[in-house]
Amino acid sequence: MIMAAIKSAVSSGMLKIEHIPPLTVEVPRNRKYGDLSSSISFLLSKEAGKPALDISKILLEVLKQDIQGKSGKSCPVKKIEVAGGGFLNFFLNEEYLRQNLCNIITLGTKYGSLNIGKGKKIQVEFASVGPTGPIHIGHARGAVIGDVLSGILKKAGFKVEKEYYINDVGTQIEILGRSLRAKYFELCGHTPEVVENGYEGEYLLDIARILKEKSGSKCLDKDIEFFSSFAVKEILKDIKKDLKDFGVDFDSWVAESSLHRSGEVKKVIKLLKKRGWTTLRDGALWFGAPSEEGSETAYEKDNVLIRSNGAPTYFASDIAYHCNKYQRKFDIMIDIWGQDHHGHVQRVKNALKALGYDPEKLEIILYQLVSLSRGGIPVRMSTRKGEFVTLREVMEEVGKEAIRFFFLMRKASSHLNFDLELAKQQSLENPVYYVQYAHARICSIFREAEKKELKIESSELKVADLSLLKEEIEIEIMKKLAFFPDEIAEMVLTREPHGLTVYSQELAALFHKFYTDHRVISEDRNLTLARLILVKAVQVVLANSIQLMGIVPKEKM
Repeated sequence: MIMAAIKSAVSSGMLKIEHIPPLTVEVPRNRKYGDLSSSISFLLSKEAGKPALDISKILLEVLKQDIQGKSGKSCPVKKIEVAGGGFLNFFLNEEYLRQNLCNIITLGTKYGSLNIGKGKKIQVEFASVGPTGPIHIGHARGAVIGDVLSGILKKAGFKVEKEYYINDVGTQIEILGRSLRAKYFELCGHTPEVVENGYEGEYLLDIARILKEKSGSKCLDKDIEFFSSFAVKEILKDIKKDLKDFGVDFDSWVAESSLHRSGEVKKVIKLLKKRGWTTLRDGALWFGAPSEEGSETAYEKDNVLIRSNGAPTYFASDIAYHCNKYQRKFDIMIDIWGQDHHGHVQRVKNALKALGYDPEKLEIILYQLVSLSRGGIPVRMSTRKGEFVTLREVMEEVGKEAIRFFFLMRKASSHLNFDLELAKQQSLENPVYYVQYAHARICSIFREAEKKELKIESSELKVADLSLLKEEIEIEIMKKLAFFPDEIAEMVLTREPHGLTVYSQELAALFHKFYTDHRVISEDRNLTLARLILVKAVQVVLANSIQLMGIVPKEKM
């Protein structure tokens, strides 16, 4: 509505602007300022060359004409005011909110679906853990963010492809192979070599046992590459199983080694050389234009592509991988990385720009890692020493649904403290239990209604007297339900799926309050029918938000 008003004001010459910024709409803390408020006029002020107040007055006139042209039930807004030097405050139409309940029930799982994406292709690459050990609980946060964001983007009309990038090349993979060979030699009764900074842990011994069971002592003369390949294959098999059991699947898996076999890494390096973006220094090939001054500081921000021993770096492979993505013609590419990769972001984008690609098409989301405690004692995780807490262990202890919900409760950029004891509690103190209990309560209401032969059919939706829904809490619930599509749109814009946990908890809180203070099924059949419709709409939207998190809504608790 606001965006349409801006475009109308521009086309009529009332406003002179070329670029419309992203729309900002918020729910005011003080409801005297309306149900929704927008500061868009302040963002338009500079380019339009007008005070925000004047812009808001222009938009108000256009919006009023739009409202007057709609009937009561079809217009979501009852009144619009300009306040605070240019804020546009919107007051929702209660008649529209009541009618929207029927719309929600009719649409069901499709409620909240949008066409923002218009079929554009988005690739989301996430959870790309190097296959040197089982996926641990810290990595799982990236898996949840990527998986849920992908679901939100699909609901908003994008065509989404989820991808896992397998880092199966490099020094760590060689160390992994040496570590496995040492374990295998030990099982075969031979003295193993001491592997400096080698990988440990029961998982590696298990892989060595698998190899011995398959081949006996026949692999003692095999090279490091054989042991590395065997370890990667077994670890990747477990990673895939853990992710599948965690509710995360992928459309494609791309191995770093495949980029070397196809010659894509060499091709990228050759092209960077040709374009003058490489520098030889200390026997290594660096990315970066040669310095005119030739000073040492000119190389500080450059990056090695080929080491002095002739081996390509991970950076070179990553450039080739991203070039491969661009060649697959995605409209947008989203990478989800741990915060420890923050220094890699600009390097990759600079290299892509040097190769002629638009770096703006690549979005990189960085997430903070997870701290885990047991009985107040922090658990440290180190893949190399084998002292890690795996995703599998935590799933077995608290369940995948609790992990997924808790890992979405903070913005990706915020540190997450995962309380295992709270996650296991079967009480309203546990946020995932709190939301699921609201859904289960609604299911219980409908089981009771069925015993009394009360059902919500399409015919009831047409004749129900929804004007009976006039309690303050009922109106607040209807407003919250109406905001769900806007919440989806906001999460698409910000790429922040944590809004689902916030929204579902707030909706659950409103329902629990309503349930405590008001009877749904009473002697008043008309009021009962109206409240059953309200409760059914809550059930639909709660289920939609829970399912977007990759969680199954509970019917009994």
